[in-house]
Amino acid sequence: MAVGAFAELERSYFDLRWHFDPVAATLAGLTLYDDRFGRYSAPVLAPHLAALRSLSAALEEVSADDLATEIDRTALLNEIRVTIWLFEKDRPQAKNPEFWLTHLFSGLHGLLRRSDRGSAANTTAMAGRLEDVPALLDDARVALVEPQSLLGARDAAALRAAIS
Repeated sequence: MAVGAFAELERSYFDLRWHFDPVAATLAGLTLYDDRFGRYSAPVLAPHLAALRSLSAALEEVSADDLATEIDRTALLNEIRVTIWLFEKDRPQAKNPEFWLTHLFSGLHGLLRRSDRGSAANTTAMAGRLEDVPALLDDARVALVEPQSLLGARDAAALRAAIS
């Protein structure tokens, strides 16, 4: 049945999404991946993008029995295509240090703002994320192969001179 096939692919997408981006899972209210950050260096990213391409191809083959399912299928296909484009073409993980800082701060803030803040589970998750910070920063060092300066050339030169 088409709706059943779509529901299975949708579940597969969210399983992949939360594994790929544990911070997004935290922000969505899920707790399974609360103790870690996502990884976006090329070797770690490649299998996730391949899985997204496979899901996209499978979604293309699913026919919708009703308008609501077709709208959901189309939206999910768009989400997958945008994610693939983002990481393969725009590549913020390779160019933008802010990408990494936002992931870091969102991951910590997501745990701090939850209603279970201070509980044993939340404390354990926060400790896990904090322990994962060095690995996240190592991944950022590997992935940031084309960092863009946040300052203009003149401002960067002035800053270098000031701190020298």
